[in-house]
Amino acid sequence: VEIEGVALRRATSSAPFPLNSDHQLRLVVDELEKNNLPARVYVPSSTRGTGPNYSVWNVTIDATVSEVTSGSDTGPSAFRERFGFEAISPILYNTNSNDIERQQQLQWGVESIGKAVTWKANSISGFHLHVGPGSDGGKFSLDSVKKVAMLFCRFEGK
Repeated sequence: VEIEGVALRRATSSAPFPLNSDHQLRLVVDELEKNNLPARVYVPSSTRGTGPNYSVWNVTIDATVSEVTSGSDTGPSAFRERFGFEAISPILYNTNSNDIERQQQLQWGVESIGKAVTWKANSISGFHLHVGPGSDGGKFSLDSVKKVAMLFCRFEGK
Protein backbone atom coordinates (compact mmCIF):
# COMPACT_ATOMS: atom_id res chain seq x y z
CA VAL A 1 0.00 0.00 0.00
CA GLU A 2 1.30 3.44 -0.92
CA ILE A 3 0.19 6.64 0.73
CA GLU A 4 1.32 9.62 -1.35
CA GLY A 5 0.89 13.26 -0.64
CA VAL A 6 2.39 16.68 -0.22
CA ALA A 7 3.54 17.76 3.23
CA LEU A 8 2.47 21.37 3.71
CA ARG A 9 3.80 22.06 7.22
CA ARG A 10 4.71 20.34 10.45
CA ALA A 11 1.66 19.15 12.34
CA THR A 12 2.77 20.34 15.77
CA SER A 13 5.25 23.13 15.09
CA SER A 14 5.56 26.28 13.03
CA ALA A 15 9.22 25.56 12.31
CA PRO A 16 10.03 25.29 8.61
CA PHE A 17 10.84 21.93 7.10
CA PRO A 18 14.51 20.98 6.99
CA LEU A 19 16.18 21.65 3.64
CA ASN A 20 17.65 18.16 3.42
CA SER A 21 15.17 15.65 1.95
CA ASP A 22 16.40 12.84 4.23
CA HIS A 23 15.58 15.01 7.25
CA GLN A 24 12.18 15.89 5.80
CA LEU A 25 11.32 12.22 5.40
CA ARG A 26 12.69 11.47 8.84
CA LEU A 27 9.83 13.53 10.32
CA VAL A 28 7.36 10.92 9.02
CA VAL A 29 9.60 7.95 9.88
CA ASP A 30 10.01 9.13 13.48
CA GLU A 31 6.24 9.34 13.93
CA LEU A 32 5.68 5.89 12.40
CA GLU A 33 8.24 4.44 14.80
CA LYS A 34 6.58 6.18 17.78
CA ASN A 35 3.49 4.13 16.89
CA ASN A 36 5.48 0.87 16.84
CA LEU A 37 5.56 0.71 13.05
CA PRO A 38 9.14 -0.09 11.96
CA ALA A 39 10.14 2.40 9.26
CA ARG A 40 13.09 3.81 7.38
CA VAL A 41 13.95 6.58 4.98
CA TYR A 42 14.43 5.04 1.56
CA VAL A 43 16.20 7.07 -1.10
CA PRO A 44 16.56 5.22 -4.42
CA SER A 45 20.08 5.09 -5.72
CA SER A 46 21.65 4.16 -9.01
CA THR A 47 23.27 1.15 -7.33
CA ARG A 48 21.49 -1.99 -8.46
CA GLY A 49 20.28 -4.40 -5.82
CA THR A 50 19.59 -1.82 -3.11
CA GLY A 51 15.82 -1.59 -3.15
CA PRO A 52 13.23 -0.96 -0.48
CA ASN A 53 12.96 -3.25 2.53
CA TYR A 54 9.36 -4.41 2.19
CA SER A 55 9.23 -5.79 5.73
CA VAL A 56 9.04 -2.22 7.14
CA TRP A 57 7.46 1.11 6.16
CA ASN A 58 9.58 2.89 3.53
CA VAL A 59 9.25 6.67 3.34
CA THR A 60 10.65 8.28 0.24
CA ILE A 61 10.49 11.44 -1.85
CA ASP A 62 7.94 11.32 -4.63
CA ALA A 63 9.21 13.70 -7.29
CA THR A 64 6.07 13.45 -9.43
CA VAL A 65 3.91 14.52 -6.50
CA SER A 66 6.21 17.46 -5.80
CA GLU A 67 6.32 18.60 -9.41
CA VAL A 68 2.62 18.36 -10.13
CA THR A 69 1.31 19.61 -6.81
CA SER A 70 3.97 22.09 -5.80
CA GLY A 71 4.75 23.65 -9.15
CA SER A 72 8.14 23.63 -10.81
CA ASP A 73 9.96 25.76 -8.25
CA THR A 74 12.49 23.45 -6.63
CA GLY A 75 14.57 26.13 -4.96
CA PRO A 76 15.37 25.95 -1.25
CA SER A 77 12.43 28.16 -0.27
CA ALA A 78 9.91 25.85 -2.01
CA PHE A 79 11.28 22.79 -0.20
CA ARG A 80 10.99 24.58 3.11
CA GLU A 81 7.31 25.13 2.46
CA ARG A 82 6.35 21.65 1.23
CA PHE A 83 7.62 18.34 -0.07
CA GLY A 84 6.16 15.33 -1.84
CA PHE A 85 6.39 12.02 -0.04
CA GLU A 86 5.41 8.41 -0.44
CA ALA A 87 4.96 6.08 2.53
CA ILE A 88 5.00 2.44 1.44
CA SER A 89 3.65 -0.12 3.89
CA PRO A 90 5.22 -3.51 4.44
CA ILE A 91 3.85 -6.11 2.04
CA LEU A 92 0.56 -7.42 3.36
CA TYR A 93 0.28 -11.12 2.55
CA ASN A 94 -2.86 -13.23 2.77
CA THR A 95 -5.16 -10.43 3.79
CA ASN A 96 -8.91 -10.58 3.85
CA SER A 97 -11.72 -8.27 4.84
CA ASN A 98 -11.68 -9.61 8.41
CA ASP A 99 -7.97 -9.00 8.98
CA ILE A 100 -8.29 -6.42 11.77
CA GLU A 101 -4.54 -6.39 12.52
CA ARG A 102 -3.64 -5.31 8.96
CA GLN A 103 -6.42 -2.74 8.88
CA GLN A 104 -5.19 -1.34 12.20
CA GLN A 105 -1.61 -1.16 10.91
CA LEU A 106 -2.72 0.88 7.88
CA GLN A 107 -4.86 3.15 10.05
CA TRP A 108 -1.94 3.77 12.41
CA GLY A 109 0.28 4.49 9.39
CA VAL A 110 -2.09 7.16 8.06
CA GLU A 111 -2.57 8.63 11.54
CA SER A 112 1.21 8.73 12.06
CA ILE A 113 1.70 10.72 8.87
CA GLY A 114 -0.96 13.18 10.09
CA LYS A 115 0.80 13.54 13.44
CA ALA A 116 4.08 14.36 11.69
CA VAL A 117 2.88 16.71 8.95
CA THR A 118 -0.23 18.43 7.69
CA TRP A 119 -0.59 17.04 4.20
CA LYS A 120 -2.86 16.89 1.20
CA ALA A 121 -3.51 14.56 -1.69
CA ASN A 122 -4.80 15.28 -5.17
CA SER A 123 -5.96 13.27 -8.18
CA ILE A 124 -2.52 11.75 -8.78
CA SER A 125 -1.61 11.11 -5.18
CA GLY A 126 -3.38 9.56 -2.24
CA PHE A 127 -3.85 5.89 -1.53
CA HIS A 128 -2.53 3.35 -4.03
CA LEU A 129 -2.86 -0.39 -3.72
CA HIS A 130 -0.55 -2.74 -5.58
CA VAL A 131 -1.70 -6.33 -5.88
CA GLY A 132 0.23 -9.49 -6.59
CA PRO A 133 -0.42 -13.21 -6.62
CA GLY A 134 1.22 -13.76 -3.22
CA SER A 135 4.47 -14.72 -1.58
CA ASP A 136 4.75 -18.12 -3.26
CA GLY A 137 5.85 -16.62 -6.59
CA GLY A 138 2.83 -18.05 -8.39
CA LYS A 139 0.74 -16.41 -11.05
CA PHE A 140 -2.75 -14.96 -11.06
CA SER A 141 -5.48 -17.32 -12.17
CA LEU A 142 -7.91 -16.07 -14.80
CA ASP A 143 -10.61 -15.76 -12.11
CA SER A 144 -8.26 -13.67 -9.95
CA VAL A 145 -7.46 -11.34 -12.86
CA LYS A 146 -11.18 -10.89 -13.52
CA LYS A 147 -11.81 -10.03 -9.85
CA VAL A 148 -8.98 -7.49 -9.79
CA ALA A 149 -10.29 -5.90 -13.01
CA MET A 150 -13.83 -5.70 -11.62
CA LEU A 151 -12.61 -4.09 -8.39
CA PHE A 152 -10.49 -1.64 -10.38
CA CYS A 153 -13.50 -0.63 -12.47
CA ARG A 154 -15.64 -0.27 -9.36
CA PHE A 155 -13.29 1.95 -7.38
CA GLU A 156 -11.03 3.78 -9.86
CA GLY A 157 -13.47 6.54 -10.75
CA LYS A 158 -14.27 7.40 -7.12
